[in-house]
Amino acid sequence: MIFKSIKRGDKIGYSLSTGTSNKFEGFYHNPSRYVSGNIVQFDTYGDGMIQHSPGYGVTVEDMKDCLASLAIHISKDQTCIPEVEKIWPYEINQHQVRFLLTLKYNPDKDTYYNLVDQKKSTHSSKRHDNRWVKLEDWFKGDSYSIFRIMRQLYWSALDNLVSIRRIREVIAETTGCHDDIDYKGNLNIEVDTVLRQAIDAISKYVEGHKNAKHADGIVDCVISNWKVEEKKTN
Repeated sequence: MIFKSIKRGDKIGYSLSTGTSNKFEGFYHNPSRYVSGNIVQFDTYGDGMIQHSPGYGVTVEDMKDCLASLAIHISKDQTCIPEVEKIWPYEINQHQVRFLLTLKYNPDKDTYYNLVDQKKSTHSSKRHDNRWVKLEDWFKGDSYSIFRIMRQLYWSALDNLVSIRRIREVIAETTGCHDDIDYKGNLNIEVDTVLRQAIDAISKYVEGHKNAKHADGIVDCVISNWKVEEKKTN
């Protein structure tokens, strides 16, 4: 799938492809530097959307243009949403976020946590168990602290940004408080209104598509159960 850059449309186009085999090589060396391993840009030299160069990674500096361009493209052609859904970040584990909110760093006593089982302990035996991790003094119980624990090394800039924003939402839903996130300092991403709106729009498109598929599955059950009820009455 290709889409036009709204900022550099006379020179640059974007291409979105699914599947891990399509990720460009540079992504594996520094994934957080790039918007996505599945989105590349290419040179058009003003020749419409004809690709005149190999695809190369979209760095965080062009993240706003890339995602705003994608959001606009989806609004004009929603048949591409299933393809976008395949590369869009997964939903954050809300149970793990809420569990991590219960942790507090104690300088006088080591605290250990097991994120998979969502358990905490101050027993010294946990120090030698690889399933448990010691809570460090940088943990503040805020969005970024929780993000640091949940973050995966293979996450792209898009994964990082979508995830930390969702963590912030879960914290707000749980505590009623919204904390401030230093996106530039923590993620090296300049986040402004346009970028936030672009991500929100794409997320809504993807969420709507998932809901529609879920609804289709329910309708299939309705049809199947209707036939069963008819057989019982005949």
